[in-house]
Amino acid sequence: MPDGNGDADTDVTTEPLGEFTAGAVLSAGFGSLFSNFGSYLLVSGTVFLPLVIWASLIDNGIAFLQFDVNQIGWVGFAGALFIMMALGFVAYAAIIYGAIEQQAGNKIGLAKMMAGGINQLLPVVIASILVALVTILGYMLLVIPGVIISLALTATIPAIVAERLGPIDAMKRSAALADGFKWTIFGVVIVLGIFNGVLTFAFTFVQEAFVSSSSGGAAYIPILIFLAQTAFTTALGGTIAAAVYSQLRAAKEGVSADDIAQVFA
Repeated sequence: MPDGNGDADTDVTTEPLGEFTAGAVLSAGFGSLFSNFGSYLLVSGTVFLPLVIWASLIDNGIAFLQFDVNQIGWVGFAGALFIMMALGFVAYAAIIYGAIEQQAGNKIGLAKMMAGGINQLLPVVIASILVALVTILGYMLLVIPGVIISLALTATIPAIVAERLGPIDAMKRSAALADGFKWTIFGVVIVLGIFNGVLTFAFTFVQEAFVSSSSGGAAYIPILIFLAQTAFTTALGGTIAAAVYSQLRAAKEGVSADDIAQVFA
């Protein structure tokens, strides 16, 4: 098992603990999410709450949250994007940390999950920027390379959280784990994309209904709907990413979720 510096012990078995399938990943991810649903939503909601409070105090608050450049201008757009990304990094890392522990049979509280996310914030931010840059470059090279790169780097953030790797090493680690399984990861991404699309449609429909009809004291409801949607999608994305990582480790290295979580002990 990798130690705190990301080095591998020599006694790790190479016998797989199961096959890496889209069904196994989705089952582990959704299972982790719904078995500790309240905690994950609470973590995400707590992280994004300052942004929501700020939006509720300014004019065009819902436009700020929706990055509506026509109403908030490019400066407001840049500010909203920066704040959303910064908070998202903390929430995403915290959820992954909690999901890895959850898949090992350990339940952890809000404070420990938040600490796990904050402790790895800097490498997570740097890695996310690097992943975005190389993925965009790949898409500029006729799209297909971008898809391949994004699939190969799916486990980058979980590798940082679970193995304490630096950004570059985590990207290399993710690519090595995903080698031979990109089509399976693609299947997970497609299912997740469909699920998120339906979820976004539902939330947007309800949100727009309140935007067009609410006034006075009810004007805050669309902002609360935004918070619920963001908290849910962040929690879902984090638990699925953790499941991809843990299932890859099990299939390629014979490392169980309990072994992975030992690094947090």
